[in-house]
Amino acid sequence: MPSPKVDTRLWEERYKTLEKEYADFAYVISHDLHAPLRQIKGFTQILFNEIKTNLNEEQQLYYDMVQQSLNLAQTSLDAILVFSRLNTEDKIFESLKTADIVGNVLNELKNKIEKTNARIKIENLPETITADRKTLHRALYCLIDNAIKFQPEGQMPRITINAEHTKQETTFCIQDNGIGMDPENLYIAFIIFRRLNADEQYEGSGAGLTYAKKIAQIHGGDVKIKTTLGKGTTACLTIRNKY
Repeated sequence: MPSPKVDTRLWEERYKTLEKEYADFAYVISHDLHAPLRQIKGFTQILFNEIKTNLNEEQQLYYDMVQQSLNLAQTSLDAILVFSRLNTEDKIFESLKTADIVGNVLNELKNKIEKTNARIKIENLPETITADRKTLHRALYCLIDNAIKFQPEGQMPRITINAEHTKQETTFCIQDNGIGMDPENLYIAFIIFRRLNADEQYEGSGAGLTYAKKIAQIHGGDVKIKTTLGKGTTACLTIRNKY
């Protein structure tokens, strides 16, 4: 007896509906919690200013821990808000000059590049690609920022950015000489807020790869990672040129 035919369109419609509902929920949660969080932070600062001369060393430590927790909560809410907007904001897919996109990302990262004395080599970029400018910029920013950030202390980042281009798709690869990851734990890196390193060791929300993967999927592609612990990482973002 033949298997019943599955209507994949129905499942795709349900998936899109659930995805939109999640995005709307995440937006409301993060947006509505910002105001009370700002109030807590502000009133805590006012209270501290009034009593700071009377605090002993232990009480000062407690205050610092409260501020750190509030800052972490703020960073997490900001990350949720950004992630929800990736699904809901309008996208404009247009022909873009690839060198301009990469150049704008590097310009935004200029301070970090200079601070770490990072050496960045760019190879084989196609002249143009079809993409949404804003989200592609964010995806490449996240991947290049990670390549600069996740380095052994004191090591000069050496990063290569190149692309493989066909009529169907373009794959950007960012290769670094950083700390790398255990491939068995790689799936954790794509889960928002999940970290493979201590929070205090590397700054950020822990959402960069999550953003990049979602943006690649919006462009009909994906993000793949090749990594070896202690020997660096290559992150490859693929987008379809005709989406």
